[in-house]
Amino acid sequence: MHSLFSIAVAEPIKPLALVRGCREATLFIPVLRTIYMRAQVSMISVVIIAGIIIALIGVAYTWAVPMIEKRMTITDYDLVEGFMLELDDRIVDIANTGSGEARIAIPKGTLEVLGYDFTGGVNNTITLDFYVSQPIMTESGSVPIETSSLDDVGEYGNTEPRIILLSRSSDERYTHLNISMRYRELRSSTPKGYIIALCPSSGCNGRVSGGNDVTLSFDKSIVESRDPFDGGPLTVIYITIGVT
Repeated sequence: MHSLFSIAVAEPIKPLALVRGCREATLFIPVLRTIYMRAQVSMISVVIIAGIIIALIGVAYTWAVPMIEKRMTITDYDLVEGFMLELDDRIVDIANTGSGEARIAIPKGTLEVLGYDFTGGVNNTITLDFYVSQPIMTESGSVPIETSSLDDVGEYGNTEPRIILLSRSSDERYTHLNISMRYRELRSSTPKGYIIALCPSSGCNGRVSGGNDVTLSFDKSIVESRDPFDGGPLTVIYITIGVT
């Protein structure tokens, strides 16, 4: 008999929602594992791709730098050669007309002038000394530039009044170069001789150097007596040249 005040003990009721939630959680775990593994694979792929890209950039840089330097070397050399040829054109024009002045900017390196009467080296010569980033000549010796003859005395009307040579210094990388331009006598069949004489601002027996500008101006023209066996009268045309 149950008392009015007694409490009946009932069987526990299983919460349906909790059971369903555990079952769904158990099913969801493999999905999470799959997503995690895929994320790991994606991360590894990103690292591999990044490594490949870095390697390709390194290879491209290794090949590109020498090509860029080679192109820069060619550009620098073209500027220097063009400058020397322009300088020669201006000197010859002033000598032919017997008047005039000119100023030309030195594109690269140091320009040195040894006067017509200079005795401490190869006289009557203009030399441009410069460096390049890549070697363009590895053999010793000199290479003529737009010069048809290397004779000390040229033929009037057929050869240039100067000899232009490209040579390299003895540095190990072959990047130290110079272009020299020496004015020589041109002799006709009459016989008569003609020569352009370079006179630095310090005097025809001096030297001058610099790396900014070169100035030119007509000085004078004189005729020196000379035996026909030595080429006959020699006309010397003096060009004043300054370098800053």
